[in-house]
Amino acid sequence: MASTERFKVVVVDDERAIADKFCDQLRDLGCEAYSAYDGESALMLCRSQRPGAVVSDLCMPGINGLELAVVIKEQLPGCKVVLLSHSCSMAMIDQARQSGYDFDLLDKAIQPGELAATIGAL
Repeated sequence: MASTERFKVVVVDDERAIADKFCDQLRDLGCEAYSAYDGESALMLCRSQRPGAVVSDLCMPGINGLELAVVIKEQLPGCKVVLLSHSCSMAMIDQARQSGYDFDLLDKAIQPGELAATIGAL
């Protein structure tokens, strides 16, 4: 019997409605999507679910999206990380790139199909 595992995605945003909306949209596209509402919860979820991708808000209290992305890439090097922001902060991304990390930074207004294609779910 062939495996029919769906692509796993963890969506992180301190605004619950936004995280849940993206999860619902990714599920509609066939993904197995999980919501987390802070960086700490996202890390625990990533360790247990081992997702193929993490989609995270850039600006969150506590562990922000960039800090979360760095830890995820260290612990799950094959995991695709996409950061979302209403006001893209290229300075933060440039800082990460200087440290050897490379993440996609997209506007939160991204369409579900475009997001799924970016994370490799389609």
